[in-house]
Amino acid sequence: MSRAMQVEVINIKNNLQSDMLPQNLIDFVHFAAHELKSPISTILLATNLISKELEGQIQENTKEYLKIILEDVNKIDYLIKLFLDISSVKSRTIKMSPQSLQISDVINKNIDNSMLQIKNKNLNLFKDIPNNLPILESDPKVIEIALDNIISNSVKYTNIGGSISIKVKDNKKNVVIRVSDTGLGIPENQKHFIFQKNFRADNAQNSGHEGMGMGLYLTKFVLNKIGGEVWLDTRNKHRTTFCVAIPKKFNSF
Repeated sequence: MSRAMQVEVINIKNNLQSDMLPQNLIDFVHFAAHELKSPISTILLATNLISKELEGQIQENTKEYLKIILEDVNKIDYLIKLFLDISSVKSRTIKMSPQSLQISDVINKNIDNSMLQIKNKNLNLFKDIPNNLPILESDPKVIEIALDNIISNSVKYTNIGGSISIKVKDNKKNVVIRVSDTGLGIPENQKHFIFQKNFRADNAQNSGHEGMGMGLYLTKFVLNKIGGEVWLDTRNKHRTTFCVAIPKKFNSF
């Protein structure tokens, strides 16, 4: 991201987090970003596929055009995620729409959203998602927000050729999703800060990956709305493992 773009992102972030903004403007930003997210993701995916399929068959100037498109669409995609994260937290209200859902479908959908990046980085993906998971009564939007943040972080911070595992277990009162990776990890002395707003670990800041430190904070925020939980499992020192617990019955708080 260019220096000018970084400055603009900081300005946008500061403006969105300002206490002077009216609620209707925050709601509009959230709605607009949400509606743009899907088509931008489609454009990004299609452009990547075109670039890969035509590799070696197109002229240098066409390659450059595709590169420009990819860079700019990535910038837009990043800004949309920024708008969604900050506006959701700023509003402090997320309308719940509970419904019956097959949790395995929601999990697989979130995995599919990251498959292009997983393939591009040649990551080894291990899935253990039972076929007989129960039907839950919950809000799919909340679950998608939580899983998108956890899975996309895992993909982002795992180096080329690394591995990610996603395991799901049906417990008595909830379904637990464990996302584990061989990525950067989290410094021991900073683990207790990870769910705080705007926090990014030192190694994440130095990784070259963009981020505003909102993902894990937002994940915890939305899961609390349905009586769910997210935590860092620190038992395996060689992998970073986040766990997400989704109640089987909808509990709005």
